[in-house]
This record gives sequence, structure tokens and C-alpha cells, in this order.
Amino acid sequence: RDDKIAAARRWLPVMFSLMAGTFALYLVIVGLSRSLPVAPGVALAISLAVALGVYLLSVPLIARAATGLENRNQSLRRLFRIPLIAAAAVLSFAHGANDVANAVGPVAAIFSSFGDAEAAMSAGGYLFPVLLIGALGISLGLLLFGPRLVRMVGERITRLNPIRAFCVALATGATVLLASGLGLPVSST
Repeated sequence: RDDKIAAARRWLPVMFSLMAGTFALYLVIVGLSRSLPVAPGVALAISLAVALGVYLLSVPLIARAATGLENRNQSLRRLFRIPLIAAAAVLSFAHGANDVANAVGPVAAIFSSFGDAEAAMSAGGYLFPVLLIGALGISLGLLLFGPRLVRMVGERITRLNPIRAFCVALATGATVLLASGLGLPVSST
């Protein structure tokens, strides 16, 4: 676009609300449904309400942040800093929701085969320590090797700037959350 800042004012709230709506839909369908059954129409309505709320909140915030910015890519990159952090948080949640299950699922299945599988699954059962170890293992791996992987992907394999990184995080987070919600084992890496 010729006027990059005006395009960002228009589209950044839309992308931010899509991200929030997708995350809310996942939390309602997968997270909330374990304790309180939610009809698909209600889950979609909650997701749309969250998306609309985030849109209405982000429009004035982005307009204020864009005030006085020059029509350059460097200025545009500043507008993506906070949404990029939020997209990275959603992607981290998706990564944990999917990759811990992928890594720990076979171990938990083997562990549960030694006892009553129904008792193991009820109220967390004795599989909870296995899941906790898996979550801690993924977290430790991200802590130790995450920065090196991010540098490799973000600098050597492809050139990422805040705008591209936001789009990558948004698309990856939505895809992995969808796969997690459907029970499909995918790699969020």
C-alpha cells in the first residue's frame, strides 16, 4: 500500500481480533468443555464476542500508537511489537498443548498399561506426574535450545521481521490449536 500506516490502522485490529477469537474458541471448546459442556453455537458466539471486543479495544490503541509515525517500514514494524508478543504467547500455548501430548502420550500409554487405565485417567490419576515431567522437559528444551532455533529459523533459513513473524505466529498458532482441538498430532516447530 502507498500509505502503510493507514493500512496498518485498518488491518492490524482485524488480525489481532482473529488471533484472540481463535484462541478463545480453542479455550472454550477444549479447556472449558472438560468441566462444563458448551454447545458449538455458544462456543462460536463467545469466540466472536471476544474477537469483537479485542477489535473494539485495539482500534483506538493502534490509532494512538500510529499517530505521528512516518510512512516507512521501520515505523510499521513498531506497530507490530505488542501484537507479536501476544501472537508468540498464543503460539507458546499451542506448542505446549500439542507437543507435550505428542511427547508424553506414548509414555503415558505405556505407564497406564501397568495398572487400571480408567483409574489413571480419573481426576488426573497417576498419569499427572508423567504429564508434568513432559511439560517440564519441553520447557527446559525450549529454554536451552529455543533461542538457537529461533536465530536459525529467523536469520539463516528465512528473514523474519516483526510483520512476517506476527503472520507466521498467527498462522502457526491457529493451525496447531485446530489440530490440538481435533486430536491430531502435529509438530508446532
